Amino acid sequence: MVFFLVLGAPPAARRGGVAWLIGWLLILEYTVGGAAVARGISPNLALFFGGEDELPSFLARHTIPGIGIVVDPCAAALVVIVTVLLCIGIKKSSMAQTIVTTIHVSAMIFIIAAGGYIGFKTGWVGYELPNGYFPYGITGMLGGSAVVFFLYIGFDSVTSTAEEVKNPQRDLPVGIGVALSICCISYTLVSVVIVGLVPSYALDPDTPISSTFAHYGMRWAVYILTTGAVMALCSSLMGLILPQPRILMAMARDGLLPSFFGDINRHTQVLVNSTVMTGVLAAALAFFMDVSQLAGMVSVGTLLAFTTVAVLRRRKIAACSIVFVCVGILILAPAASVGGLSSMVRSTLCGLAGVPVLGSLAVLAYIGQDNARHDFGHAGGLQCPFVPFLPVACILVNTCLLVSLPLVTWFRVSIWMLIGALVYIFYGRSHSSLKGAVYVPAAYAQ
Repeated sequence: MVFFLVLGAPPAARRGGVAWLIGWLLILEYTVGGAAVARGISPNLALFFGGEDELPSFLARHTIPGIGIVVDPCAAALVVIVTVLLCIGIKKSSMAQTIVTTIHVSAMIFIIAAGGYIGFKTGWVGYELPNGYFPYGITGMLGGSAVVFFLYIGFDSVTSTAEEVKNPQRDLPVGIGVALSICCISYTLVSVVIVGLVPSYALDPDTPISSTFAHYGMRWAVYILTTGAVMALCSSLMGLILPQPRILMAMARDGLLPSFFGDINRHTQVLVNSTVMTGVLAAALAFFMDVSQLAGMVSVGTLLAFTTVAVLRRRKIAACSIVFVCVGILILAPAASVGGLSSMVRSTLCGLAGVPVLGSLAVLAYIGQDNARHDFGHAGGLQCPFVPFLPVACILVNTCLLVSLPLVTWFRVSIWMLIGALVYIFYGRSHSSLKGAVYVPAAYAQ
């Protein structure tokens, strides 16, 4: 049962197929998310050289003739460097993480303070929009929210270090809540300031913050902000790659993956095999795929993983309703994403899929559950507030974001899930130590 004890998922989910599903989605979340973050290094690094055209050829982006794929050696190199740091050991990599995080936070404080001063001085010209605050409507807002949702991943990675925490039942939930609150408030303030200085349609998509201050003649600030941006990318990349080996180790312990992924180096006490495999995959993705492709995949994987956990909070008694929720979401999301269908066909498909989703959620909201309904894991852990309404609201919001993503993103994720299904069918299912496991309510598991 190591996998979900490490990751903090509910006991009812500790069985092979569901464990594999969430684990495979988390691999997508962290590995592909790391590749997406690394892909943003080149435009920022180019500012130190005077522009992308001035970058050394071995770091500059190149387009492969004939197929039009833009490769990014700089992004792949960054992933390799971070992977090497993590292979050295968590203590040394933590020191590097502390340094880059300090620089990153200092840059954010500078953005909020200096940008706020300029905004009040100039009258926040960025908010003087001719088409109002919602030029793309509610649909555009949801679509943008679904894509940038991947920026908020990583707070749940704290749970992957449960074995290294003295009191994980208390400290992990508090750590997640505090970290998420600080990040949300900080980045919201940064967004409010930057969009208030320059209209959203005039922002440079590659270097929005640096170009905003350059627009006001603060060329000297560009180097400070670029340094902060590069450090932020390094910090985020380390935070995304660090938990992935632990997830692979947990899955290997449960027999869902070969034991190779659970081997610990006797000298550094690091999961070198899993770390190297994660780094190689992330570097390859960062080399060949652009940010928009990677971000969409990460958003789908993350939203599906969070939705699965929210559904599983309702326990196995509601298995039939859970099936209807999952099937409804899988039909509803692609149906709403297809652009070539007529509005009548799309509305019909969405209606047919929406009925079982809403009906099943209503059942999940009122069905009686076992005595483990409110707590995460064993008795004495953090109690989940507002059950069952909080998990149901989570499922509804995630579904709205999922249906806002384009069909091509669902196609890429479907390929990933198909590969995962094949690995589970031909290896994980037969080797799983969870096979034949019996569900026991938390109160009786002491």
